[in-house]
Amino acid sequence: MENKKSRKKSSHIFEKENSKKESSFTSTGEKILFHEKAIENLRNKRNHPIVLHIMPTELCNLRCAFCSVAQRGKNGKLFPDLEMSRIKNVVKKFKKMGLKAVILSGGGEPTIYPRINELLEFLHSEKLETGLISNGIALARNINPKNLNCLTWIRISINSLDYIDDIEVPKLNPQKTTLGFSYIWNPLTSQKTIKKIQNKIRKVSLYNRVEYVRLLPDCNLKTEKLEKAHENLRKIAKKLGHPFFHQYKIHKTPGECHLGRIHPVFYTDGHIYPCDSLVLNSPLHDKKFHRDYALCRWDEIGRFYEKKIDGSLIDTKKCPHCVFSRQNKLLFKIINGNRNLPETRRKLKHINFV
Repeated sequence: MENKKSRKKSSHIFEKENSKKESSFTSTGEKILFHEKAIENLRNKRNHPIVLHIMPTELCNLRCAFCSVAQRGKNGKLFPDLEMSRIKNVVKKFKKMGLKAVILSGGGEPTIYPRINELLEFLHSEKLETGLISNGIALARNINPKNLNCLTWIRISINSLDYIDDIEVPKLNPQKTTLGFSYIWNPLTSQKTIKKIQNKIRKVSLYNRVEYVRLLPDCNLKTEKLEKAHENLRKIAKKLGHPFFHQYKIHKTPGECHLGRIHPVFYTDGHIYPCDSLVLNSPLHDKKFHRDYALCRWDEIGRFYEKKIDGSLIDTKKCPHCVFSRQNKLLFKIINGNRNLPETRRKLKHINFV
């Protein structure tokens, strides 16, 4: 009886901690509830970008088996890197509309963007919170140590250890920058891999505070296989314990698409897209940001985002593998004046990264 009670208590603690990590360190939609001005604007049918996702380069130093943009580029050629002048133009326009934060990722690997330090310094000068998603290979080498303090958080894809022996993780100031890791379960995953990751996390924890290690299945899996993969990963995360947690993402076509109204994506091709995961709707042989999902060009932002909200951003029939259905469902409620919104009683980190 005691063992049964103990297991039940342990399971309850895991679920509580897992939920808190998932809500703080990923986008579940809950964070929008902390933004009263954005909610007011959305109810008045006005767009309100809170966080901008920038993908400045398509170049990468890895070729991951699960890469969601494996066939990036146009006609077999990569798009050139985003010009700093365009990035600055887009950021300043969105900032006038309420922008509070920026996420840098790929596309390719953002730390090999030639002007990464200039970009970090610019975002810091604009007083914008900044998050970085990187495979970690060039992080310590390419980013000036003083610019690490410009980052609100860094998430390192530790899948890099599937391909190379080690990565150098620089020492961070935990008062300024949250350090986390992410691992996507894939065909290369083995018990040896997990041990390797655990050892690396232990070593990094000797000189850095590691807040989390997110476990996630490959969202390119077919829906039924994805659900089963989630079940297995939940058990694995529970067994591994802190700082590991499991993020639940499942395919579900939303009634309407609204995420890009608060979380637009600026891709390397110079266009604005409604989310960072629309590539999941592409066939496996053609994984890229397809232009027919684009909302507008970089120089059309003012005109597009100043339009009154009128229905879905895109035809959601094109998005059978959407992983943001619960976010879109909440935004739909807000936009259509539903006053019966969930309450937010718990404190979450990084609330500007909706």
